[in-house]
Amino acid sequence: MIEQLITVLGEELDLTSEEIADFLLLTAYMRTAEAEEQQGRNIVESSRNVSMHQPSNNQPVTQPEEDVSADSTSISEELYADVYAKSDSNEDEGSGLSIRLPDARSLREPLELARAIKPLLRRIASGDNQELDEEATVQKIADEGVWLPIFRPTLEPWLDLVLVVDENPSMIIWQRTVQELRRILKRYGIFRDVTVWSLTPDSDDHPTLCPGLGAISQQQRARSAKELISPGDRQLILLVSDCASEFWYSAEMISILKLWAESGPMAVVQMLPQWLWSRTALRVTTKAEFSGLKPGINNQKLTNRPLSGQSNRTASTDINIPIVTLEAKSFTVWANMLVGRGGIWGPGVIFNAAREKTQKRRMRSQKSLNNLSAAEQVQRFYLSASPMSRRLMGLLASAPVINLPIIRIIQDKMLLDSKQVHVAEVFLGGLLQYRREITSTSKPSEVQFDFAPEVRGVLLESVPNAKKLNVIDEVSGFIAEHSGLSLENFAAIIRDPKATGNVTDVDQASFARVTAQILRSLGRSYAQFASQLEKSHAGKQHHEFGNLPSNNRKYSLNLGKFFRACNPTRTLNLAKPNDQRYYIDFSEARGNDLVQDMKRTIGFSGNEPTCQLFTGHIGCGKSTELSRLKRDLEADGYHVVYFESTEDLDMGDVDISDILLAIAKQISQSLEDAKLRLTPNKFQNLLKGAADWLTSEVTGLRVNIPQVAEARFNAEDSSYSLSLGISEITTKAKSSKNVRSLLRQHLEPRSNTILEVINTELIDTAKQQLVAAGKAGLVVIVDNLDRIDNKLQGQDRRQPEYLFVDQGKHLRQLRCHLVYTIPLVLSFSNERENLTNQFGSSPQVLPMVRTQNLDGSPCEAGLMALRQMILARAFPDIPAAERMEHLEMIFDSVETLNQLCIASGGHVRNLLSLISYCLRRADPPFTQTLLEQVISLRLHDLTKAIEPEEWAMLRKVAQTKMAQDEGKYQTLLRSLYVFEYQDGRQTWFDVNPLLSNAQELQTY
Repeated sequence: MIEQLITVLGEELDLTSEEIADFLLLTAYMRTAEAEEQQGRNIVESSRNVSMHQPSNNQPVTQPEEDVSADSTSISEELYADVYAKSDSNEDEGSGLSIRLPDARSLREPLELARAIKPLLRRIASGDNQELDEEATVQKIADEGVWLPIFRPTLEPWLDLVLVVDENPSMIIWQRTVQELRRILKRYGIFRDVTVWSLTPDSDDHPTLCPGLGAISQQQRARSAKELISPGDRQLILLVSDCASEFWYSAEMISILKLWAESGPMAVVQMLPQWLWSRTALRVTTKAEFSGLKPGINNQKLTNRPLSGQSNRTASTDINIPIVTLEAKSFTVWANMLVGRGGIWGPGVIFNAAREKTQKRRMRSQKSLNNLSAAEQVQRFYLSASPMSRRLMGLLASAPVINLPIIRIIQDKMLLDSKQVHVAEVFLGGLLQYRREITSTSKPSEVQFDFAPEVRGVLLESVPNAKKLNVIDEVSGFIAEHSGLSLENFAAIIRDPKATGNVTDVDQASFARVTAQILRSLGRSYAQFASQLEKSHAGKQHHEFGNLPSNNRKYSLNLGKFFRACNPTRTLNLAKPNDQRYYIDFSEARGNDLVQDMKRTIGFSGNEPTCQLFTGHIGCGKSTELSRLKRDLEADGYHVVYFESTEDLDMGDVDISDILLAIAKQISQSLEDAKLRLTPNKFQNLLKGAADWLTSEVTGLRVNIPQVAEARFNAEDSSYSLSLGISEITTKAKSSKNVRSLLRQHLEPRSNTILEVINTELIDTAKQQLVAAGKAGLVVIVDNLDRIDNKLQGQDRRQPEYLFVDQGKHLRQLRCHLVYTIPLVLSFSNERENLTNQFGSSPQVLPMVRTQNLDGSPCEAGLMALRQMILARAFPDIPAAERMEHLEMIFDSVETLNQLCIASGGHVRNLLSLISYCLRRADPPFTQTLLEQVISLRLHDLTKAIEPEEWAMLRKVAQTKMAQDEGKYQTLLRSLYVFEYQDGRQTWFDVNPLLSNAQELQTY
């Protein structure tokens, strides 16, 4: 593997042997440093997790008792603890427990950004250092017989980088982004040296320059801007800012910009997109474009081209400042301009040093803003804000606590399309204020904000009541779903809301709630805290409820959560604690436990690859069961790659090469995420050949496969990202039938080669490293292949038979454990035996949940499981044994609930659809009359497409409980007119119960 890496570095990057040795040494050093740093973080994190704050009486926290009574257990399920934001004034005193949660990455495309500045990766001769030129020395000895060494100048990176970070209070929301940008600029070896300085406002809003960032810069004395000037043309200054601070309007700042612009290349990394520049100091500049004809010239020698229609400016007071935004494309343009490539024009602005009136206008504008009423301030924000920012501002008004992590949670859960720029727009709107003074040492996650007086009330008038209620619910749901995951930036405090312990910062409101059940699932100190929660509340709860039966306890039904939990298109992910609460084991009512069967097959096979086929009606719960299989296998030590094939394939047009590429993409992506080292040289060549073929055959099509020269070599990941290369091809193939056809012409003759490189360069390599890491093996689960269209593939073969029977040998030859979903029609096909012989086992069919037995008697196990499924969606935090006691909050009687379960036919998605229909039409409790109306509407929808011949077949199924004719009955099965059932001994078919009242079904 190391030999291949050296070959790639030498041939593709044209590196010398010493440069390669330096690269490998640096990589090893950085990995060691990274490991030590991570180990330190783990130790700190561990100590934080096991340390629990002492109660107010200073008594130590006792271990939870092993024998917990049934009564106390049921009480604990009702309890919750409030979650408070951690702030600088909060020392976490009282009855509380620290909790750390994940925070999203701020810089969305770090690798693309690193590649964008690749033009700066130039090496020039060092003026001081020399190295032995071995080849020239040997040649001189051979030619002249003179044993004297010949030296040559060493090569080193072209530029030094001075990174100046604006640390005014408005930049607090960009602190993580700046950290990630700084990490990129330092780690990729593009610059000879990287130094960091901070630019902060003093008490008079004048810019102050100090070395270092944050607390480090506070310990330094202020320095002159001249200290950053270096002779020659080998230093670059990047000023990272949003240009929103008051000192950007000062004469001192203009002088600093002028000094740096005249001394060498300099640019501003603007955190905001161009459409927001009008809200910063850039609004009083002239927008322009710049071009350079020589590498590294100072800004004042750049050719400028104003965008306002004016002629090129050459006034002595003008200052040329290129502007770069946080986009790879912007960095690419700027980098090419910096190295002097002709014809490249980069965006920027022209400052004018003579701007005394500007500051006065700024002060008058700010004074007039302060005189506005709350309603006028809100109206002013709405007039200039984007729709997404207006929505975000309204949701923040509904949040009792406002800080950056909570804002990101609201974005993640309620505004999926929002971006960091919308957060910046909210903060630039002037409606939010800092609760406490912000300094350069303030932690972004602990800074809290609030609205100006009376502004919150005005905003809330425009927010729907449902949204007001949803904010805490959604944030609490995020906490429950991500509990136990931690990064360094989001710390919060859990407190018992009714405990008597002291609470500092008493005016602070909680922003979320976490149940005792979630706390117990985290184990360690959290389980102890849940036990303390039970003990502190047991007496109060007993007093509150007295001797009332448990069904009189007060639980609330959140209709919004109930409706979202019943979304029929949503698949449960059992790796998430929040989804685990909704899972119901239907194996007894289905007549088998196929997940257990598949798991045992994999376990018993050891290192020998297995290939299993899984099928069933669409919507019957296959994906959820496969999620359970993934969870159970990972618990047994397997590395599992699960993916939905619909992400990469057009289900109406699929060929074997499409499936193999999709599998290769997902495997490589999973292995890269697991930090496994891959050397896909042959696969790279295969992709490059396919890309060249497509580019030559399709006019205007560009398929750019990332080369090894652009591989992701850094301290975190030293492997080439194969998944990016495959994605480039599969994305274009999925979106164009013509591209798919041409790609298949190129790849189909190479199917064996594709299999070979997947096996040797992906699977075999991965299995060796997984075993070395203590893993049991590699399992690949390919979901949603059952959705492949049943269309003709050629003259006499349908697509499912062609793929799984004719081409099945390719799918089973991958050297790992495989699970494929296949179309249900194949289990009734005349080719079933060929399919079984091809894969070595029969397709496993997931049947419906039985609501009735073959003789027509009720199946109590199935009805009980389906009832639990509905009640779990409504009351996920109530113990299963108690849920039926709250049935009257949803249905007027148990008979109505049973009728709903029977009408679903045991089809999971049908049941959720019926509940969704009921919720759309009325609030609970649902009556039998409402249910009959919903069933009637669904019956009408189903019967519209049924042909007379199909009614005859349905009547036959109802009589015989059989469906054997492949050609006639496959349509009924795919259309969910007929369901399959098992009881462990036999299999039978029956008509969808929604059709049972149809008049056509009763006509014999």
